[in-house]
Order: sequence, then structure tokens, then C-alpha cells
Amino acid sequence: MRVLPAFDTITNFLDSSFHYVSVPGVKLYDKSAFFSASVSPAPSAGSITLTFLNKTTNELLDSLNAFPDSLRLRVVTSGGVTAGSYTITVKGNGLNGTPVHTRSININVTNSPSPLPSTITFAAQGYFDEINTKLNIRDSATFYLRNINAPYTIVDSGKSVVDSISASGTVTFANAQTGTYYIVVKGPNILETWSRSGGEVYTRGTPFAYNFTNGANKAFGDNLILKRLALCIYSGEVVKNNAIDLDDIIQINNAASSFTTDLM
Repeated sequence: MRVLPAFDTITNFLDSSFHYVSVPGVKLYDKSAFFSASVSPAPSAGSITLTFLNKTTNELLDSLNAFPDSLRLRVVTSGGVTAGSYTITVKGNGLNGTPVHTRSININVTNSPSPLPSTITFAAQGYFDEINTKLNIRDSATFYLRNINAPYTIVDSGKSVVDSISASGTVTFANAQTGTYYIVVKGPNILETWSRSGGEVYTRGTPFAYNFTNGANKAFGDNLILKRLALCIYSGEVVKNNAIDLDDIIQINNAASSFTTDLM
């Protein structure tokens, strides 16, 4: 039995490491092999989760029935694991518990850097003053980091007041680790807008900034409208069905008839 790599370094908060556990062709043995793993010492804070997976997919798999073959061991930290060195012992055995083979993996856990503020700049079409090139009001928005692969899971989020002069909001993504994400902007009266195709690299512990106003390609599908010098996110999405359509127009007209404000 072979385990590769036999060493890795990961951070102590929502980080992971993958290790291949392989069994070569075995003469005179055609039974199943079963695998288990344990970690030592047990972390005094946080947890280290060990899971066996198919060698190419995330399907759970802790046994092999033909040789040569392999599977993967996934190591995941959570809850702020105490920094230090840990030994993972991988054990493989047959149907009746024998033969038994053990291999070790050394994992070095380091402290994850503290997140720093992220600044997101966007202009809402309905609030942008073309003459003074600023927003008419200070508004609020929620910013999301989403995985770049389907189903585009939300990794982190934060709500911020958007300054009327800079058109920027500042949030701290406390949970997100270093990776590539879509940045998503949602607000009370604007069309939900995603950053450009492919996502943006976010590095935990490093200041991050993204500006939707300085290029049509900064939004997914170039879905921005130009108002003088700024590219703006479309306003008028009050029904929240991810489209600006007749339903929004009807609601805005009804609100105008009853002198309701702040729909645009």
C-alpha cells in the first residue's frame, strides 16, 4: 500500500488536503480491502475531518475490490485547529482484518491569516448623478463571494453602506479562504449583478478591491449601462425575480400613485 503525498501543509480554518491511497496488483489475493484513518494528537481546538473518496469524484468510498486501484483521503480543517504537526495513520486490511498495512501522513497545520477589508465599487443607475458624477444618496448593498463552479455556492457575504462620493462599500469576508470567486452585488432596487466570467482571485489576509464602474466587461455578460463616465448596475428590479420587467413597472407605478419613495 502506498500513500502520496506523505506530507502537506494546510491552514487551520476550512482548508483541505488530498492524498492518494493506492494498492498495487496483489498475487493470490482477490478479496476486498478496507481503509480507515486516524489523526494524532487530537487537536486541542477545532477539528480535523478524514474522509475516503473515489479517486476521481467526491463519492464516498472506503474500500477497493480489484487491484491495482486507488482512492483518495481528504483531510479538512475547521473551527481553528491548533497550529502544529499531526500524524495521520492510514490502515488497510482484508475482509477478516488481515493482512494489515499502515502508512503515515505528516500534516503541518499553520494559522490562517486574518481577513482584511474588501472594497467593492458600483453605481446604481437610478441614484447616479451624471452632472456631479456621484450618487444622490448613501445606499446599502450586500456583497457575496460565490464558487465559480455550479451550483455556485455562497462562500461568504457581508452588508455595507455604499458611500455616495466613492460609490464604494467595505466588507470583511470572515469565512472565505484564498481562492477564485464570483463577486455578486444585491441591493433593494438593483438587478443582481455578478462579476465577469471566470471569477476573481481573492487572497485571504490581503486587501481586495473590485470596481464595476470602470469597464463594461467587469460584469458578467457586460450587463451594465453607461451613464456619462460610469458604468452602472441597472435599477428598477423591485420585485426580486432577477429581471426588470412589467411586474417591476406595475409595482413602481402603484408606489408612485401612493407617493411611496425609495423604489428607485
